[in-house]
Amino acid sequence: MALIVRHRADWVPVTPPVMLAVWKLGPRTRAQYDLSALRAVSQYSGSAAGWLKRAWIDWLGPAVILETYGATESRGSTFIDGYEWLAHPGSVGRAAPGCAFAILDEAGRPRPAGEIGEIYFRDLTGLRNFRLIGAELTTLPGGWESVGDMGWCDAEEFLYVSDRRKDMIKTRHGIVFPLEVEGALERHDAIRSALVFGLPASHGVERIHAMVDAPGGIQDIPGLKQYLATLLPAHKIPDNIEFCVGPLRDLAGKGRRQLFRAERIAHSERRGISSKDLP
Repeated sequence: MALIVRHRADWVPVTPPVMLAVWKLGPRTRAQYDLSALRAVSQYSGSAAGWLKRAWIDWLGPAVILETYGATESRGSTFIDGYEWLAHPGSVGRAAPGCAFAILDEAGRPRPAGEIGEIYFRDLTGLRNFRLIGAELTTLPGGWESVGDMGWCDAEEFLYVSDRRKDMIKTRHGIVFPLEVEGALERHDAIRSALVFGLPASHGVERIHAMVDAPGGIQDIPGLKQYLATLLPAHKIPDNIEFCVGPLRDLAGKGRRQLFRAERIAHSERRGISSKDLP
């Protein structure tokens, strides 16, 4: 914020971890900086929790807060401004010019508005030509490609992103998307960042495990679960909460859920603990 003031910056790109860090400075600190030169704050690299996005819109105004969604390797993207977001809370916008998106089921059939499926993009310009190295895209006839994100669209063709397909947690009560739980955890004043993933339990389902970065040393698991109960349905509250000190995401917004998950499973196996008894 000091650099924005010094250079009278009128456009700033931000990621959700940066948005969260700035917001947690508190109103007194934010009020010390004159950000009136800003004309656009562009959010990218992941979805911000709804409460955080709304807070920024209330702070800087809906004309300033913009968002683009689309993986680097994607054939398309979406765009939304603050006014549209207020009318469609949680959306990442409509398809940008030159591309189209579709929500498809596992058989490649379109899902109705309001129902979750896999997000596919298609380039309409013929200009997005590349060869992807180090990752795999899911492709379908007609030029449709997916990076594995799940989501849904409303009747006005605004897209909503739920989370990555590989990160879905299959609990005995149904599918839980980590992004929603992480957003609720990070709303807590004492929590700087959080990652949520599933750990194996009995009968082929998973338990919700949360890693919480709490630099102030909070260790009150019952109190934290009680707090989450005001924000989430009971079946989305983590079964286990692991406290740590150190950011769980980098400032680009990347958090390695699958790595942490694999480490905890391997650690339990080395100790001879059955998957259904994972802590």
